Amino acid sequence: MSDNQILEALGQPFPYSDVHWRLQYVDTTKLEGFAVPYLDARAVEDRFDQVIGQKNWNDSYESWHTYTETVTERDKTTVKEIRSQLCTIYVYNEERKEWLGKTDGAENTDIESIKGGLSDSFKRAAVKWNVGRYMYKMEPVWVKATKRGKSYVVADSEKERLKAEYLGIIKNVFGEKVAASLGGNTQAPAGNQPKGNNQSAPKAPAPTGEQGQKPQQQGNSQAEVYEITNIRVEGEGEKKRSKLELSKGNGKSTVFMNGADPNLKVGIKIMNLKGRTGKNAYGNYSILDSYELAA
Repeated sequence: MSDNQILEALGQPFPYSDVHWRLQYVDTTKLEGFAVPYLDARAVEDRFDQVIGQKNWNDSYESWHTYTETVTERDKTTVKEIRSQLCTIYVYNEERKEWLGKTDGAENTDIESIKGGLSDSFKRAAVKWNVGRYMYKMEPVWVKATKRGKSYVVADSEKERLKAEYLGIIKNVFGEKVAASLGGNTQAPAGNQPKGNNQSAPKAPAPTGEQGQKPQQQGNSQAEVYEITNIRVEGEGEKKRSKLELSKGNGKSTVFMNGADPNLKVGIKIMNLKGRTGKNAYGNYSILDSYELAA
C-alpha cells in the first residue's frame, strides 16, 4: 500500500464496542460532568496489526520532562512531582526500505502512573498515524455521573445516548452507511434521555453572559467586567479543567476552561472574554479560551 492508503486504512472508525468514556470534568455536588470518548491501547495495537502487520511496526519509549506542581486541597498544600513519557511508533516503508517514526508524549497518570503514561503516550503517537484522529471532532457530552470509590464515572443510564452521540460523529465524518455498519441507529433516544431512565436529564451549563449571550469584547475602555464568585478546579495535568461562576450586575453565568490559572481566584475581575459555545443533547455550554485581568 502507498503511504496515503496506509494512513486511510489506519484512520477508519472503530466499532462502538472499542470505545470507552471518561469524565474530563465532574461537578461533584450535582454528580454531572463532561464525558469524552477514548480507545484503549489494545484496540490501537490491533489496528496496527491488521493494517501494517505485526512485524512491520514497533514502538519505543523514553523519559520526557519532569516538573513539580503545587496542589492545595482543604487548606493543605503539597508539592507533587509530575513525570512524563515519550513514545515513538515506527512503521516500515517497503518502498523506501526504511522505518518511519512519529512521536508524542504524555504525563504519567494518577492510577498505575508509569503504565498510564506509557499507554497515553502510545495512543497520542498513534493519532499522528491517523488512528482515532476523527474522535477529536467530538465535543464533550454533558452527562450524569456516579461515584465509584474515590473517583467518578459516567452513569450507566447514559450508555445509549453516548452511543448515539458517537455514531452521529461517524455519520458526519464517514457517512451513514459506515455508521450503520458500526452500530445501527444514529438517532438519540426520544426526549434526549437514555433508554429505560425516567429521571430528568441533567441541565447543561448555561452560556456565558446575560440572557444566555456570550460576553462580547467592546474595546478596552468599554469592556464588560465579570467578577469570579466561585471557582472549582478538578483533574490533574492535561486533564485539569476549571469551572468558573461569574457575576456582572444582576446577571450570573457559568463557564468552563481547560487547565487552571493560579491568578484566577474568588473576587478577581476579568474582562475581554473570548470563547465558544458548544451544544449537546442537553443544551448549550460555554468554554472560555482567553481573557484579561481587569485593573
